[in-house]
Amino acid sequence: MGRINNWLENLLMGSDLVYTPPSHDQPPVSKEYEISKQQNEEARKEREKEEQAEDDLKMVIQGAKLQCAMCVTPIGDLMVNLDTPSIQDKKTATILEKDMTSLIFKGNCKKSPYSSSPCASVMQLGDWKHVGTSLVQDQPPLLLKSTIKCNYGGVDIKITDCGQRNEPEEINVVGAPVPVSEIIYVNGHFYNEDGTFEGKVDEEKGSGSVSDIYTCTKKEAKKDENGIEVITYKDFEILKEESNRITHSDFCYIAYIVRHEAGNNDLKELKCIAFTSYNRALKKKSTWKKLLATSYSSVPNKKELSENSNTEKDKLTRKALFSVLNGEDDITNGAEYWDGTDFLAWGNSETNPYNKLGQNKFDEYKFIEIPKDIYDDFVAANGSSARYSDRDNHPKTEDKGTQTSN
Repeated sequence: MGRINNWLENLLMGSDLVYTPPSHDQPPVSKEYEISKQQNEEARKEREKEEQAEDDLKMVIQGAKLQCAMCVTPIGDLMVNLDTPSIQDKKTATILEKDMTSLIFKGNCKKSPYSSSPCASVMQLGDWKHVGTSLVQDQPPLLLKSTIKCNYGGVDIKITDCGQRNEPEEINVVGAPVPVSEIIYVNGHFYNEDGTFEGKVDEEKGSGSVSDIYTCTKKEAKKDENGIEVITYKDFEILKEESNRITHSDFCYIAYIVRHEAGNNDLKELKCIAFTSYNRALKKKSTWKKLLATSYSSVPNKKELSENSNTEKDKLTRKALFSVLNGEDDITNGAEYWDGTDFLAWGNSETNPYNKLGQNKFDEYKFIEIPKDIYDDFVAANGSSARYSDRDNHPKTEDKGTQTSN
């Protein structure tokens, strides 16, 4: 996968607030302080463990969110088709919800040939596991921790959001005092949705780790309950690779490589590179960073993209990574590689700069499949200068297949 010089030569391929403490010189840290800090950290981890255990037991209702690692669009919806008692005015899900009308994924299955089959057409579901012990109309209910295996894809489909919301039905505000905005202490690195680095938080009383990474809509100054002005981040959302939190270090490493694989400052190109490499990492059961650290990418001198580097291309690169990690629709339809103008310039018969006949991918694969709308857009962008007529000097006996455009 070589470095691409121009995207047109590239083809497939809650709370609103977070506290930032003021900067002060720190006094020497005592042994007692270190012990206290360790005890606080252990207590915080124990609280998080208890909270997670409580969340796992929440009953699932209409509108819950699902996740399947083998779907090119991994986030799906749970539709409750049976007429069951409601929670928060939404029907409760039971173990009987286990077919394509209940588990709705809009993408194609990566396990199908060339990721060509919609999940709904190949889905083969087993039985729900880790379900509730109480009964809803004589059936065990689904819980947030429940999973169901798709025997076709060979992976467990998970429930990532039970659908329940802690929202009061009515609030009487007559005569009520104006509330002070609650400040939640969360550690991590924060980026604006436009890709600009906003800042980081690393407080002892904050939850999470400074290595976590979040997106937010803006940074602003607010006053806490004591009237002290602090820097806050609005509408923050944590970024995850699959169901695991991605570290800021890994994010910056991935961003550096994706940035240098691309040519111009074009978000579509950057998304294509990001999605294809991410899809390949999933296929190889590797992490995104580990894959890009291999020869899959030939970018030299691989390193992390500095969070303080905020050129237009840097910001667009981060936006492309946000699209992947936030589970947005995969514009590559599950592709795992990309190549460029050489498809048009060398075709399957032209002598290329390496003195070989045709683009080497025609020898590596049985066929090359490119979505027609992307191919047409690509051809129009390149014009005729990048294409040469076929001189019939490609040995047909060595041709493993034909290029297709559909």
